[in-house]
Amino acid sequence: MAELIKMPRLSDTMEEGTVATWFKKVGDTVQEGEILAEIETDKATMEFESFYEGTLLYIGIQENETAKVDAPLAIIGSPGDDIESILGGSKESIVEEKNENSEPEKPLIGENQDIEMPNNEDVQVISMPRLSDTMEEGTVASWFKKVGDEVEEGEILAEIETDKATMEFESFYSGTLLHVGLGEGDSAKVDSLLAIIGPKGTDVNPYLSGSKKTAEKSKTHEGVQEVIETKSEKKIDDSSKTTTKTDRIFISPLAKKLAKEKNLDISMIQGTGDSGRIIKTDIENYKEPKNYTQLENIEKLTHSISKRPLNLDLSNVYTSASDNRVKKIIKRYSSSPAFIHYNTFGTITGRLSTTPSSFPLLTLNKEYRTMIKPNNGVFIEFDYNAFELRVLTALLGREQPKGDIHDWNIKNIFGSDTERSDAKKRAFAWLYNPNSQDAAMSKFYDKEKILSTYYRDGIITTPFDRKITSDDFHALNYLMQSTASDVCLTQALKLDKLLEGKKSYITAVIHDSVLIDYDEGDKDILKELVSTYGKTSFGDFKVNISVGLNYGEMKELCR
Repeated sequence: MAELIKMPRLSDTMEEGTVATWFKKVGDTVQEGEILAEIETDKATMEFESFYEGTLLYIGIQENETAKVDAPLAIIGSPGDDIESILGGSKESIVEEKNENSEPEKPLIGENQDIEMPNNEDVQVISMPRLSDTMEEGTVASWFKKVGDEVEEGEILAEIETDKATMEFESFYSGTLLHVGLGEGDSAKVDSLLAIIGPKGTDVNPYLSGSKKTAEKSKTHEGVQEVIETKSEKKIDDSSKTTTKTDRIFISPLAKKLAKEKNLDISMIQGTGDSGRIIKTDIENYKEPKNYTQLENIEKLTHSISKRPLNLDLSNVYTSASDNRVKKIIKRYSSSPAFIHYNTFGTITGRLSTTPSSFPLLTLNKEYRTMIKPNNGVFIEFDYNAFELRVLTALLGREQPKGDIHDWNIKNIFGSDTERSDAKKRAFAWLYNPNSQDAAMSKFYDKEKILSTYYRDGIITTPFDRKITSDDFHALNYLMQSTASDVCLTQALKLDKLLEGKKSYITAVIHDSVLIDYDEGDKDILKELVSTYGKTSFGDFKVNISVGLNYGEMKELCR
């Protein structure tokens, strides 16, 4: 049966939307979850995904055209479906509903309809948005801010579960989060009170009862819903404030337009705006870096990882979990697949981080990692031995120690009476504390020699041609972290190439290690994988190998 898709209300103040881009054309096959179009609201440009599978039979609003919320946007069904009857009924219904709601409603408080909402333009009452055309209620899956936190326009405020998907909901306002109307796991109808943002210290009580009445009245008619605003409209500066989300990339509409004109790949541009947002000046000042190909390949790798669902066994940790964060994770993924979404440009050094929508693999405590199981039978993890010290050795132009580098340091620097654990502590304390006075480490590992080569006039130029702004205090740290990250990612790309056409695949890149979902049928290339990961452009790095039936119980085969 053909499904009519209406213009969604993607923000609490949205009355109409403009189709910025169609990603499908009539006749194309559409999969559930695919991005159908980009829609410009009064506050932002947002991706709109399809909640149905089938063929795109009809487009009701062309690119750059504007229409009211609930206007026919598209029809998805099977070839030959009668769309005229659907369109006729939809148009008549919309006209009738608009006539029924022709009298504008006032914002209300309590049960007294004659009492108006307080007039404070700086206080924003945020309602549960309708994020899909079929959504009647939403559930707050996660809050990324708590009451009292400062919120910047464009920041992700919460994750909301609809009838079809879990979606990020970003704030269209800046201020202090004064009130949260729904707790995590709580559900409410569209237009129910979600949150209040405004100046710190504002009394929110006058706004609370009114929102409840508003929510009750919002569902009087299914179809067109009246948007009750509690503020005057403010003009938004597109060049720095408004954001859009394209494959988890924050970018202003103006910047996106400029990037399209210049034929630039926005996934390869690091944003300098709030929360890493790409703004107009980033596009105007962009110059393709020397390591562009490397960055592009990393982006392709992380994108492929993001398409591979994790195999989660939540029963292992459900009863034993004492961490509220883990309980939220269990609840969130108990009925939906988990994916790792990397942010390639999320850190200064280029070290991979994850987005708020990602499964938090990088930050999950070891005791709870047992929930992550391989799809092929066993995990194999390749991890460099004392990676940062090996990078330091490489930058000094010295030959890599063959065995454990901490044992090597005991023999050559600290003396044989030093315990390995103490040698390890001393090495890393010196490495990451610029004020460290460890004479033995300073004598052998010459910081000044390294910095004179790679750091000048407040700019670090790494061996991989990354340019990083830094002060003297952080210079060595940033240089080490960035170089180590690029070594790891370079070798991960080589492993990914070797695994093409195999059942085994890379599950994740975790700081300085690569986790492989390994199939025993690929044992013929296991030695080659180990050898390839160790053969870096700086020489042969010793690789520690661990295996396990889940990610929380990995056993090291050698050190």
